[in-house]
Amino acid sequence: MKKTLPTIIIVFTLASLLFAEVKLNDYNRSVPRTVSIPSLKRGDFTYIDAEALAAALEIRTFKEPVKRKLVFYLLKKQLKMTADNHFVMVNDEIYQLPAPIIQLNESIFIPLEPFLQEFGILFPGSFVYHQGELNYSEILYNVLKIASTYDGAGVSLDILTCDKLQFTDEINRNGKLVLNVKDGKVDKRYFSENTLPQGVDSLRIVQFDDEVELILQFPPSTVIDTIYANDNPQGIRIEISGGMNTTASGIDTIINTTRERWHIDTVVIDPGHGGKDPGAIGPTGLKEKTVVLDIALRLEKLFNKKTKIKTVLTRRTDIFIPLHQRGKIANRNKGKLFISIHCNASTDRRAKGCQVFFLSPARTEQALAVAEMENAAVKFEEDRSLYQDLTDENYILLAMAQSQYTKESESLCTFIENKFSQKTNLRNRGVSQAGFYVLYGANMPAVLVETAFISNYYEEKLLKSKKFRQTMAEAIFLSIAKFCEEKEKAIR
Repeated sequence: MKKTLPTIIIVFTLASLLFAEVKLNDYNRSVPRTVSIPSLKRGDFTYIDAEALAAALEIRTFKEPVKRKLVFYLLKKQLKMTADNHFVMVNDEIYQLPAPIIQLNESIFIPLEPFLQEFGILFPGSFVYHQGELNYSEILYNVLKIASTYDGAGVSLDILTCDKLQFTDEINRNGKLVLNVKDGKVDKRYFSENTLPQGVDSLRIVQFDDEVELILQFPPSTVIDTIYANDNPQGIRIEISGGMNTTASGIDTIINTTRERWHIDTVVIDPGHGGKDPGAIGPTGLKEKTVVLDIALRLEKLFNKKTKIKTVLTRRTDIFIPLHQRGKIANRNKGKLFISIHCNASTDRRAKGCQVFFLSPARTEQALAVAEMENAAVKFEEDRSLYQDLTDENYILLAMAQSQYTKESESLCTFIENKFSQKTNLRNRGVSQAGFYVLYGANMPAVLVETAFISNYYEEKLLKSKKFRQTMAEAIFLSIAKFCEEKEKAIR
């Protein structure tokens, strides 16, 4: 007889626009019980009392009232959160939520959906939220999805997983690959209801108690080049080549789509800040918004003079554009690259140099500090609840969607940083990653350029110079030109 999994159901009661109550029905006990958890509505987010939720789920916590910090102890990991902060630490890793954690009286409240989407996999059970109802049960599935991308030479298949799972593989001569994923669990309905990814003729799934077996059949003459555990996105990557003619219509579709996507005919230039948001201000009063607009206009002139590439500026004058609108401007104009231009700043007046970022969770305290500084622009916006786009899909799936641009974004960052080193004497601070709001909405390779430290007396003087601004514009232009050249070669 199949065992019925214990389930906890949380139902939202939104009788009030601001305050509500989460009713947690705990079915893990011989006698079910209902626990009321304080909650409130802020913008489009439902917040719940983190300690009350932890108590209901019997999760151990530690609280520091003075520092307004709360720690969850989850599956050998410490999840640390602080009131009035978007950032959460899991052991030594830093993650960013699209809405801040808040404190009301003595209680810490977390935005329910983004919190669970980001950290739900750390709990001893799994959460599935749908239309105001949250199911909590034993972990069911950790092998989530399979998808493919074409890079001009071959197909990469990504088997997306919640956890880092061990696997073995066996390749047969007839184009069959057998993957045995230890402790893997698959929802067969999901895979059977979804179209097979390009490059795969068939997929069969055999679920065992302690592993799942995935049997992939490839077209004849397909060569399986490599199979390895992948971190971004998390899962198993299979790289194949050959066999293109056997699935001509499907591969042709991928090739044509890829060519269209990577034929760079429109570059979107985003001068940071503007209007009521001055950005960072230098020791003598130079404003970041003024510097970056001038560099952006110079960059546009270079494109108009030397290429046929169309340029779109998110702003041409000293006006305020909300961060979430900048990516939408890029998408609306069918941009192929998104370049956000900024000046760096630090409380340490000695900090100097240029740096380029792409979108991914911050790995260093310095990168996190830059992201916090640039994201602080939301304080000038009327509706801060709009920063919830990351909650529309499971974070893991979002990471996979973003990964199609991560490699290209990082590549463009490298071109720009190298060109800065060639054309200036500024310190090269390297290529970094962090979570910038302005980059999330752009469905294309996107980078954020920190030209120099406006907080540094010497570099502020440079940023005042028309010659230096022209040099920075030329460095960015030459980098993009080189990037475009490389992409064109790949899709011919």
